[in-house]
Amino acid sequence: MIDLPQIILIVVVTILTILLTLVGFQVYALLKELRVSVKKINHILDNTGVVSDKIAEEVTGLSEIIDNFIKLFSFLKYFRRK
Repeated sequence: MIDLPQIILIVVVTILTILLTLVGFQVYALLKELRVSVKKINHILDNTGVVSDKIAEEVTGLSEIIDNFIKLFSFLKYFRRK
């Protein structure tokens, strides 16, 4: 016959098994959600890199335009003196 301590042990082991199984499912769901979040963050960072490259190109173009205006004004100033 099964004694009281054996019954308690079986019940405790069963409850712990069920709880650990549920925790395992929760950890799996959390890791899956984390994976999706990391993919989204990676996509955002990729887009940020593209945007910063475009801004750098525009700033370089603007700098070249300003340099050309400075050269033009110095050229016109040269003819104005003579």
